[in-house]
Amino acid sequence: MDIDLDDSYENDDFNIYFDKASLMAHLNHLEDDNLFKIHLVQEEEQNVEKIKKKARENCAEMQK
Repeated sequence: MDIDLDDSYENDDFNIYFDKASLMAHLNHLEDDNLFKIHLVQEEEQNVEKIKKKARENCAEMQK
């Protein structure tokens, strides 16, 4: 069996069509989801900074 790697290949079986409203709704959902995840990461970063600050304060007290 010979395979021609230069053979053009087309497949129309999986074409998906979106109407503008559903596409915009999907994009808005993705944006909202990303903003939510960004907010969670920022909260975690703030919590880490609080923990680091408290640890530094505890170390400073222990060294007195």
